[in-house]
Amino acid sequence: MKQIDTGLMLYTQDNDETMCAEVFMPPIDDGKDNAFSYDRQLAPYVKNDAVYACPSDTAPRFDSDVWDGAYKGKLLKRSYAIINTLRTEEGIARGESPDKNSGVIAHSLAQVEQSADTVSFAESWGTWQRPDKSIISDSVIASGSGSTLLDCDTWKLPGRVKPSDAPVDNFAACSDYIAARSTPPKGHSGLGNYVFVDGHVKSLTWGRIRANDFFLFKLHKPMQLFTP
Repeated sequence: MKQIDTGLMLYTQDNDETMCAEVFMPPIDDGKDNAFSYDRQLAPYVKNDAVYACPSDTAPRFDSDVWDGAYKGKLLKRSYAIINTLRTEEGIARGESPDKNSGVIAHSLAQVEQSADTVSFAESWGTWQRPDKSIISDSVIASGSGSTLLDCDTWKLPGRVKPSDAPVDNFAACSDYIAARSTPPKGHSGLGNYVFVDGHVKSLTWGRIRANDFFLFKLHKPMQLFTP
C-alpha cells in the first residue's frame, strides 16, 4: 500500500497537486470498459501490478470488463480502492447522498484539511453473492468495477460483524447493502489496512473507521459529533 501511495503522490505532483479522478475514455486493445481506473492512471509510476494484490486476499474474481484488453481474462486481483464520495449521516442531513465532503478522488491536496487523518486508499475485497449463487469480488486490475470506494461500499471494509445488532455494525442509510448477500473481508485479525493522504499506512479496527460518521473519510472535519 505504501508503494501505491508513493505512485499517487508522484501522479499528484505531475497533475497540479490533484489526485486521481473518475476518468472515462475509449478502451484500448479490444477492451470493453470505458472506465480508466486509478491503477491504469498510476501505471507510469507503479510498474508492478502485483502490488495491488493483498497476499491475504482470497476472494474469487470473475471476468469483468476491462479498459485495457491486454488484461482480459487475467483476473489480476486489486485488493485496494481509492476513496470516492461515501454516504454519511452528515451528508444526508444536507440532502447529499453520497456526501460531497467525503473522498479524496479528484481533489487537490489543498482541499484536504487534515492529511494525517484522511484516508486515501482502503483495503477492500468484500464478496457478494450473484444470482447464480457464486461468491465473488468484482475488483480486478484495469476494471472500473471496485476501483473506488463509493456510496455504501463501506460494507466492503474489514472488521464489520455480520449479522449484528450493534450500532457500529449497522447504518440505516445503507441497510439494503448491509443486509444483502454481501460479506466483508476478514482483513488481518479483524483489522483493515489504510493509507492516509500524508503517506502513512495504518491498520485500524472497523470501529475506528466507522467512528463519528466515517470521520476519517471527510475532507473538512466536522465540528458536530455523530454516533457511532
